[in-house]
Amino acid sequence: MKKSSTDGTSFSAVTVTTPFSARTNHMSVVFNDLLWVIGGDDGTNLLNDIWYTGDADAAVWTQITFLTSAPTHTTGFTAHFDASWSARKNGNVVVYNDKMYLIGGEDAVPAKLNDVWQSHNGHIWTQVLAAAPFSPRVNFTTFIFGGQL
Repeated sequence: MKKSSTDGTSFSAVTVTTPFSARTNHMSVVFNDLLWVIGGDDGTNLLNDIWYTGDADAAVWTQITFLTSAPTHTTGFTAHFDASWSARKNGNVVVYNDKMYLIGGEDAVPAKLNDVWQSHNGHIWTQVLAAAPFSPRVNFTTFIFGGQL
């Protein structure tokens, strides 16, 4: 169930069901006037799926589809719903310079991560750093301060 509040105190149900699985420890961000839900833990598996909505009632959600091969005249794209980065929970996503940045988290091993990925549209994710200069981490906050990430 998704809830909304205009005053931060009283919440009301916006939608009772969503097309994506119930999850915890996921990442959420507002990017390009869309609300994004990224990865997390469904209680059985860690996830690396991505969903977004631009609907004020959060009733209509779209799952990002990824393409694994370039089209040719004889073959088409192979579609799947998993992002390039490993399934994870407790990471962080922040918007900086018109891109989403996914940072760290914890994979299924479980191992803490310190990789950094970026996307300008949610469909194409590029690894910026396999191992950032900071230690692997979970449950952290990322800020933009003084024009710096």
